[in-house]
Amino acid sequence: MLRRLLVACLATVSLVTPSFARTAPPDNRSVTAVGEAPIEGSVDTARNQAINQAKRAAVEQSVGVFVNSETKVQNFQVLSDSIYTKANGFVSDVKVLDEQKKGGTYWVKIAATVSVLPLAQQLKGLGVLRQWTIATVLKGSGYNKDALEAAESAVNRRLVDAGFRTADREVLIALDNPNLEKDMQKGNYAGVLAQLRDSGVDILVTGRASHERTAGAKVETYGGIMVDMSTVKARLDIKAIRADTGELVAADVFEDKAVGSGKDTISAQAVERAGVSAADFLIGSLIKLPAATSAPVQLAIRGLSFNRAKAFMQAVQETTGVRKVHQQRFGNGQAVYEVEFEGNASLLADVLSGSATLRPFKFDITNLSGGKIEAKAQ
Repeated sequence: MLRRLLVACLATVSLVTPSFARTAPPDNRSVTAVGEAPIEGSVDTARNQAINQAKRAAVEQSVGVFVNSETKVQNFQVLSDSIYTKANGFVSDVKVLDEQKKGGTYWVKIAATVSVLPLAQQLKGLGVLRQWTIATVLKGSGYNKDALEAAESAVNRRLVDAGFRTADREVLIALDNPNLEKDMQKGNYAGVLAQLRDSGVDILVTGRASHERTAGAKVETYGGIMVDMSTVKARLDIKAIRADTGELVAADVFEDKAVGSGKDTISAQAVERAGVSAADFLIGSLIKLPAATSAPVQLAIRGLSFNRAKAFMQAVQETTGVRKVHQQRFGNGQAVYEVEFEGNASLLADVLSGSATLRPFKFDITNLSGGKIEAKAQ
């Protein structure tokens, strides 16, 4: 009887608690695509073939979000055999928006829903998805360093087993900085993300752990020894942030209970197991991330001469994360550029403010709104 009771007390109860702040990449993509087919027999047959071709185009379009162009070219035959020819398995809710006969062909335009998760899983199985490099940093109240490192290790093992890479230890040591930690607690990740980008890290996973003792009882073991048994519940608030854009891509809360003797030991067990649940959530989220993202941001600068405006454009082009810069116009002492950047206007503003190449221009941002940055220079 005592043995059964002891075994029951030592069992771990795992649960994942949905969070009101849950964030994850979408499971579906709404896509428009076109297809056409030769009218060699009946028009109905050609129409169905054109719709199937449009479905394939919708899947190809979605694959392009997760796989870069070079990888697509190198693996064209594999993708064609394993993905494109099975488009019907990834596409649903097909609606024909337009259709017409064009000479000897039938043309259609469709709106459709592409299921991201099964598509991403297939692409992952083919080894063509981007291999994200992830830095995991967990902090917590009431935990010793060993317990949090055990939780970090549990997360990292799960991620590595799923095909992701983890940051070098030197990177994690550099992040163990009181100032950076204060910034992260305030939700200011600009400095941290810049450091991670320079180190080749794609995703910052940050978590805060806490725990509470929810129950306790004395249990008699063999030999009549009385042992204090406790139930401890650990909570792990987890976030994943893209280093290139500053975008929050995944967030949720995970809880796990452990029962046993020794509060520190079972607290560590509980948070480690919560970390495993968090890692599974992260894996499901990260495989649905677009391989790359960029958006145009308008940058309006006052105080530059025409020649200095050209030099300024070159300096912006050399800034980390900037893909392309185009000068839209120059007049009345103002230069206006369109900057293609791997992130939003706010993150670009942070990057430009800290750019060494812009220091000679005494660059100073005066206004930031939506997709536009206004600044002055000398």
